[in-house]
Amino acid sequence: MKVEIIETKDHQFSNETWYHIEVDGKLLSGTFSTYEFKTKKLYFEIISDPSLLKPVRNILHSAEFIVSLEDTKTQ
Repeated sequence: MKVEIIETKDHQFSNETWYHIEVDGKLLSGTFSTYEFKTKKLYFEIISDPSLLKPVRNILHSAEFIVSLEDTKTQ
């Protein structure tokens, strides 16, 4: 796994410098920031615990039901 902090300077629209994190060459969603410190903090958290990159999927609600075919026919 390759984790990188990328610095981007786009002088075409503004003089701001942006930072983000890429993992194996792909943008890590939610990491764009103009604050270098914030991005570095997240970078070191990922380096120290790569399990943070595992997606979390929590089922908040679930229901199963049966619908008869007669109920679905158009009248």
